[in-house]
Amino acid sequence: MLIRGTDFDRKVQKWLEEHEFSTVTTISTEIFGQQWKMVIRVKRSGISAVTKYGTYLGVLREAMLYQNVLQNIRTAPRPIQIGIWPEGAAIIMEDVYQDAGAVQVSSGDALDGRLWTLIEILIELHFAFRYRSLPVPAWGAAENVSRFLRLLSDLGFEKERMEKYERMGYSILDQEKVLVHGDLTPENILVNGERLLLCNYEHSYLAPPFLDLVQIKINWRLDNREWRRIIETYCRLAKSQGMCDIESAWRQALWFEALYHAVIIERIRKSPLMRRKWSEEKPLAMLYEADKLLWAKEAEP
Repeated sequence: MLIRGTDFDRKVQKWLEEHEFSTVTTISTEIFGQQWKMVIRVKRSGISAVTKYGTYLGVLREAMLYQNVLQNIRTAPRPIQIGIWPEGAAIIMEDVYQDAGAVQVSSGDALDGRLWTLIEILIELHFAFRYRSLPVPAWGAAENVSRFLRLLSDLGFEKERMEKYERMGYSILDQEKVLVHGDLTPENILVNGERLLLCNYEHSYLAPPFLDLVQIKINWRLDNREWRRIIETYCRLAKSQGMCDIESAWRQALWFEALYHAVIIERIRKSPLMRRKWSEEKPLAMLYEADKLLWAKEAEP
């Protein structure tokens, strides 16, 4: 499964040629200041294998996760070949399209009722490897809370409110962390008959589960009532794992949602490209809505 060498590109190319993959589409993109390349080989049945390679540590992280952890997760595609070199890493996935006609989810609406299955999948991922040493970094408390407070200050939040966010943030982030996917978008989900597969684990962290749950709300465009049902379902199914009560989970999820929107606003303000594509008006409104819900009970007489 694991191969090593120094001539990185040549070994990946040779392996693909030996397995008669054809029709090459190469996509290069920059993510968080690092260059990524995705090579997609196409057969008649559809996309047959995806090889990701580059020098960014996320590729190495995903390769190590597949090598040591994800082979035992029924909802992760099986890697055919994993390569780790000084120059980077490569993962060649199973041909999930060949037999069952798997399709990549392209929009949040495509999952429909399968959202509940997705919650079950997340619980399997989150709690399958508790108390084990995993080859992924932890989503640190101090740096993320500090960043959040700085963003709230930039947005004009009052000191008293920021102190509440700080206390709650350290309380959340000091709790037990689980293995989260970290990039839960529709594009990272394959539907293979009745089976859902989560792909692309290069952004996986040891973090509170709400990091994934917030992304479900955002990427599937759920309103607060629908999202509350998601949180309640997650808590009920994860009760045996010592998950906190629903009200505590709901407030923690709102804290993470506020953080998420604050980070998006920061990126829009810092990136000329993002400013041309998106306005900060919507994430700002959603941040204020999450803030209002989070502290609503304290405002009651």
